[in-house]
Formats: sequence, structure tokens, C-alpha cells
Amino acid sequence: MLIFEMRQVPQLFGPEVISLLLAEVMVFTVLYVFYFVLQKIAGPVYLSQIGMVAALVGTLIAVSLLGEAVPPYLGLAGALVVLGAVLFHRGASRRETTPLATAEP
Repeated sequence: MLIFEMRQVPQLFGPEVISLLLAEVMVFTVLYVFYFVLQKIAGPVYLSQIGMVAALVGTLIAVSLLGEAVPPYLGLAGALVVLGAVLFHRGASRRETTPLATAEP
């Protein structure tokens, strides 16, 4: 439950807060649309990897720019994300270059 003093209520609904909230809604709307465009272009498997890469990049930004503590298994997690991306791209490139098997009559 959010508890605040009554004198803070006008600040919560001030023009600065409302304009910032509207800007945030517009940014999230654009990101949501691009999320589905990316899924249509790249496919759901590639899209699922984007989440892991984004989590790793977000952690690196938090550690380097915000001074957060380094998680104990960050190196291992990063190596596994990179390994998964490499394996996926190798498999995808093999699928594109390997001719499909044709059934002989």
C-alpha cells in the first residue's frame, strides 16, 4: 500500500509528471510495435535470444554506469549467452546453405 502525505498529491498529478508519463507511454508503444516487427522478421527463436542478451547488457550497464554490485556468476552467464547465440547462428547458417534432401522416386 502506498502511503504518502496529502500535500504530495498535487505533485503526483502535476504537469511535469503527466507529460513524463505520456512520453513514457509513447516510448513503450513504439518499442512494443518494434518487438512484434522483429518477431515477424527474425522468428520466435531469435526473438527469445534477444531477451537474454538484453538482460546481460542491462546488467553490464547497471554495473558500469550505476555502480551496482557485480553478480557472482556474471561471467558464466555472459559466456553461456554468447555460446547460445553462436550455436544458433551456426545452425541457422547451415540450414540456409545446405540443400534440402529430396526424395527420389
